[in-house]
Amino acid sequence: MANISFFFPEKRKGFALGLNAAGGNIGVAAAQLFVPLVLAVGVLGAAQADSPKALYLQNAGLLWIPLILASAICAWFFMDNLTVANASLRSQLVVARRAQTWVMAVIYIGTFGSFIGYSAAFPLLIKTQFPTAAVAGITGVKLAFLGALVGSLSRPLGGWLADHKGGARVTVWVFAGTGAGVIGVLAALETQSFPLFLGSFIALFFMTGLGNGSTYRMIPAIWRSQALAGVKGAAADAALRRARTEGAAVLGFVGAIGALGGAFFPVAFKLAGVGAVSTAFYGFLAFYALCAGLTWWCYLRRTFLVERAPSLAAAAV
Repeated sequence: MANISFFFPEKRKGFALGLNAAGGNIGVAAAQLFVPLVLAVGVLGAAQADSPKALYLQNAGLLWIPLILASAICAWFFMDNLTVANASLRSQLVVARRAQTWVMAVIYIGTFGSFIGYSAAFPLLIKTQFPTAAVAGITGVKLAFLGALVGSLSRPLGGWLADHKGGARVTVWVFAGTGAGVIGVLAALETQSFPLFLGSFIALFFMTGLGNGSTYRMIPAIWRSQALAGVKGAAADAALRRARTEGAAVLGFVGAIGALGGAFFPVAFKLAGVGAVSTAFYGFLAFYALCAGLTWWCYLRRTFLVERAPSLAAAAV
């Protein structure tokens, strides 16, 4: 992600980063769809001698070996490593001292963290809350991969919208949409409606995908706007180069924090207990409201208290 960000101009980075990340995110859906299938397939004919109900857990790992090898070969022969993207560990760790890094990390937990967390929890929630549910003869658990699939495919759209409408503006609407999705899930749990539960969760995944794309579009724009503030001439060129390098490092840093944040979503469901998962969703609803407010305060606020606490609204990130 840090490498390819140098290949595209600012106005196209959202879609480019979103398209690249969608390929990675879709692996979650692939795992949920294909791993259960290969667990029942014997290796080297061993299934003929064993019980037909035997599980071959090693297949969960073997499934990925061809893809890993293909990725390694393509990276070796075809990936363009840009020298301008190279940076020492010390220079990359500088971004941890930037306030905007941590602001974006919190926001990214709300988008990518939600995607990762919901992807992990969705099958279990279906199994515990709607154990007998089915759609067109397909059990609910087998439909769980649709969430991660929709969330992956919507990420490029989020980046494209951010390129054209502004990342912060799209992100605020994303959190409004995720809030609406949570309300739908709460209503489904209250009425025990699996169609509403499934539809609301698919909407949640769709919105998190949009948010993943829009937030990653915001990061290069934020660092560019801060680097060019009050700087002209040759100094501006040097500041812009430094900003692009730091911005690339932030993509990785924020991505790691967001993925780590995703671990809290399944934990929240576990702490709430099988019979009280609504409690966790109320907590998520409050967190999305916080993320929306943080995005507005830092990147969209134009008049309210701007003299005391300036925002980046003028930069249209």
